[in-house]
Amino acid sequence: GPWTAPPGTAPGAEQLVADATRDALIQGGQPEIARALTRLPDGSTAIVFSVGNAGDATAYGFEVGGGWEATPFLRFDANYSYFRGDVEASSLAASEGVEANTPTHKANLAATVAPRSGFSGRVAVRLVDGYDWATGVYFGQIPSSQTVDVSLGYQVSPQIRLHAIATNLLDQQRYHV
Repeated sequence: GPWTAPPGTAPGAEQLVADATRDALIQGGQPEIARALTRLPDGSTAIVFSVGNAGDATAYGFEVGGGWEATPFLRFDANYSYFRGDVEASSLAASEGVEANTPTHKANLAATVAPRSGFSGRVAVRLVDGYDWATGVYFGQIPSSQTVDVSLGYQVSPQIRLHAIATNLLDQQRYHV
């Protein structure tokens, strides 16, 4: 549980001491320590970092995808996934927060062209919704991202194919966890 004032603190001042200690840690640039501070059953203080958590949760979602060959040399592909996770707050420890650590919405779109001339090209777009992320005492917001990848190819001979690939064409900075 959360940290409490030490035994022997003046009656009525316990919450003031506990709040002041947490505030001092946060103001001192140690918010992780403030969240990890706890009082052990023997009365000693500990800093507990845990990457595990427990609680009652319900998760559900779906994914759908498909492709369409518009012509013998033009193809479109798309997929979409939806995820929802609900955590019963009353099943968690008082200071604990749990996140699904995955976005609600994700989608991929692609167009591929491959005419008989030996050239080929593909444009792919990946769209990911922003989401809250937490593990142990570390938490934050992962912003949404949109990634565009392009690839071009040419079949020089039956044994040789040349490729030029540009990933993250928009040069977007992203978080990876």
